[in-house]
Amino acid sequence: MDGKAFAWQRHYMHNTNNKGESWQQILQDVGSRFDTGVFDGLVAELARLKQKGALLDYLEKYDTLLARVVITEELALSFFLSGLTIELEKLVRVHRPTFVQEVIQIARLQDEVP
Repeated sequence: MDGKAFAWQRHYMHNTNNKGESWQQILQDVGSRFDTGVFDGLVAELARLKQKGALLDYLEKYDTLLARVVITEELALSFFLSGLTIELEKLVRVHRPTFVQEVIQIARLQDEVP
């Protein structure tokens, strides 16, 4: 590592030392500093994703995009909920889920109810 990346890394490590930064936060910070727009494009795509048919199809697209970005659990949860059909979103929000896996389980259960 040399040049700008090395200088940034030294500054970053010095300023975040002993602050308990998670790997997720570090990856997000590196992406914010050095990414050429791919990260932002994928996050925007994830934010715009909408359920247009079967829940499992939406879930597959959501998982594919989520695997390519580093975002907080809260943001991932918000994106998932806002992408559901209005009816399903209302049924899921009643349960007040706090984790992505929880919201997915609730959505799948609600989607199976006739």
